Amino acid sequence: MRYWPPSGIVCSKTKAPISLADLAADEDVELRIFIDKYLVELFVNGRQGLLAAYPEYRAHSGVDAFTVGEPTLLKKVEIWKLRPANDGFCEAQKSRIWEPKTK
Repeated sequence: MRYWPPSGIVCSKTKAPISLADLAADEDVELRIFIDKYLVELFVNGRQGLLAAYPEYRAHSGVDAFTVGEPTLLKKVEIWKLRPANDGFCEAQKSRIWEPKTK
């Protein structure tokens, strides 16, 4: 396993292309994380993002995070469960509402 310097943000085995040293001294780090089965999208302060694949997602049902060197204070955590974007399409495939009535 590779060691990334404490100034970086890592998701799975992918390092975000942002240096925390570039942030203003009083600037908080805001992480927006979207998880869709095995894909993890991470956005840092609305500037940079990364996409990581986690194929072993079925074996793990949680999200873990840690920091190196300094303690971390979480000011806010929001978790939203989203419905699949293709629900209408899947229903239309079952009911076949687009087919013309022939009789």
